[in-house]
Amino acid sequence: MIIASVVTIPGRLELLKDSLNTLLLSSIKPDLVYISISKWYPRLGKSYLESDLDSLNEFLNTFEIPSKIVMYEKDLGPCLKFFTPIRSHNFKQEDYILVFDDDNGLFPGAIDELIGCARATLSDGVYSLAGVEKNNLWHLNGEYIKGGDYYPIRLLGGYRGCLYPVRLFNLEDLIDYLLWIIKEFSASDDIPLHDDHIISAYCESRGIPIKLARVKNNPMNFEQISASTKNPTDGIMHSESQEINFGKLYTLLLTRGINFPRW
Repeated sequence: MIIASVVTIPGRLELLKDSLNTLLLSSIKPDLVYISISKWYPRLGKSYLESDLDSLNEFLNTFEIPSKIVMYEKDLGPCLKFFTPIRSHNFKQEDYILVFDDDNGLFPGAIDELIGCARATLSDGVYSLAGVEKNNLWHLNGEYIKGGDYYPIRLLGGYRGCLYPVRLFNLEDLIDYLLWIIKEFSASDDIPLHDDHIISAYCESRGIPIKLARVKNNPMNFEQISASTKNPTDGIMHSESQEINFGKLYTLLLTRGINFPRW
């Protein structure tokens, strides 16, 4: 099974609906979608509106893919992309977790490409549609490939979708890791924001390869940016505390001997 997961925040209802609809643009579709929503978002000083929740439920009633909303009292950040499905679903070794963002969605055929990579390589790594290698060069959707079709990268770019073969992970270990980070941040009334870095560091520390999925017909370009980049009040991209949050994360990782590059 393919279990998809997305986390959303207030003010992104229509973007979320658009992102969910992009799941229908591949011939291979998820079997189930988990949507994580919190009642209160301290980082934004906002609650999730009941009217938006009603509208989303109405949308999901006719949505082609079975979907479940999982509610939390207080925002725990984008780590919920992983926390929610692992805690909510009974996974089998042959399953996949598909993670995507609420303000971008997937391009047509993206799931086909990701699953195709997994099948071609016997699910030997996490597959991303964007990422950074050692020389800090971004690779978008197979635009720059050397050394084969599935190029190894160190930092995945999760905003356009990533595929995680369950068989590579000790899910309880991953939950413990995420809870550790969430708890350490909550001690200072904060949340971990940079899930790509958190998960990439985890994979590297556990010897799980991350690979760039080759996309033959790349429909993307560098001009496509997320809503959080366009709107300084939305998300984290222009947050004044972003560098502080980064520094806190990397200092925390070092306490467990995870010396992951600060990109």
